[in-house]
Amino acid sequence: MDNHSDPPRDTPAKPFLKWAGGKSRILSEIRDKYPSVSGKNITKYAEPFVGGGAVLFDVLARYHLKEVYISDINSELILTYTVIRDRIEDLLETLKGVGETYLAAGDDIRKEPVKGSMR
Repeated sequence: MDNHSDPPRDTPAKPFLKWAGGKSRILSEIRDKYPSVSGKNITKYAEPFVGGGAVLFDVLARYHLKEVYISDINSELILTYTVIRDRIEDLLETLKGVGETYLAAGDDIRKEPVKGSMR
């Protein structure tokens, strides 16, 4: 991700979705391998298979990083992270509108599967 000014955080960010193969359940074991355990610190982090981001968000909460790079074979997932990073206000506005539309719809419509055009 590009260098952007970080807004103040009251609470650390956490994964916003569950992912097949996610690392949340084994995070404590992974954490034992972090550089600070061996007396080192890090300023750069690269995550080649970000998925739901359990390790990413944990590292972000523990280190003051100057550079972060994420990757995944799923381009829509990377687009999601990019939108959250670069256009969070637009995303929140869009989600609010989708939520209002959903709540205003009747029960029959709400039970229908979401179609790709709603993305």
